[in-house]
Amino acid sequence: MRRALLVGLGYKGTPNEISGCLNDVKILAPLLKKNKDESKNFDVKILTDEENWIKKSTLKKEIENLFKENSEDMETILFYFSGHGYLNNYGGYLVTNDFEEFSEGIEMSYILNVIRHSKAKNKVIILDCCFSGTLGERETDTSSNLDMGVTILTASRNSEVAYADYDGGIFTKLLSYALEGEAKNIFGEISASQIYSYIDSSLGSFEQRPLFKTNISKSVILRMVEPSIEKSILRRLKEYFPDINSEYQLSPEHEPNINKDVDLSKYPFINKDIAPEPEKVKIFEILQKLNRVGIVKPKTQDHMFYASIYSDKCILTDIGKHYWRLCDKERI
Repeated sequence: MRRALLVGLGYKGTPNEISGCLNDVKILAPLLKKNKDESKNFDVKILTDEENWIKKSTLKKEIENLFKENSEDMETILFYFSGHGYLNNYGGYLVTNDFEEFSEGIEMSYILNVIRHSKAKNKVIILDCCFSGTLGERETDTSSNLDMGVTILTASRNSEVAYADYDGGIFTKLLSYALEGEAKNIFGEISASQIYSYIDSSLGSFEQRPLFKTNISKSVILRMVEPSIEKSILRRLKEYFPDINSEYQLSPEHEPNINKDVDLSKYPFINKDIAPEPEKVKIFEILQKLNRVGIVKPKTQDHMFYASIYSDKCILTDIGKHYWRLCDKERI
């Protein structure tokens, strides 16, 4: 089971009013509720101050309920906050509607204290607020400060503001793009670490830098989208490449249109009576799929079509050798 609490505060009617945080949770909710194929992902609860103020006591209770101690049946619990962050000499705070300097707001350290008692396998905290990188800090800033199963992804470092425009935070926009599929791996899995890498590279030289901390033994997958290639195809790597340095010999018979759409006058060395061989065509289709995702490449030619026409060979790329090893160890 997986559940998530998404909090977006707009502080309407106060000097702290911001317009985009309510939109942030509305963007993320459907992405976390369902995977790309419409299968169930997280049970999502949305908490905003659109109609009623969210006080410190209210948010504390919601966080405690989210990570309650009898959560051992939970695979992943996710807490997301979009709103104001505050920093003083005592630490960082999530600003609630009843915030008063030095006295109110949710201490970021409090969140870690709550999740420490949760029995869920994975606990994921995502903050889109200023100074959010304060979360997880103790005497030293290392991932070893985190309990096992905890992952933190924040919009900014401990001394940085988090930028936003009228319709939401920049960090959350990139987060939504990542969850839509921009950060997927070859299997269609979107993990917290891949999301961080995507956001970090997308921000480029922007002053705001995301922060990622984790202490896990296995990647936490936050959403599934369509895979770049089916695992059943990857499992056939050893069929065509018995050894990691094997080369697969191509020929014009692999090209399905060799005697139909190909102008053979351009290739006088090819027998004019040549015809595609069905079994070779099937193999070539698979090799082309592997080529499109960077696992296989022609040895000397620039394109798979020319590789077949000129009887080139196919070889594994560096990443292809990685997946070959996984197949060899039966991990795919």
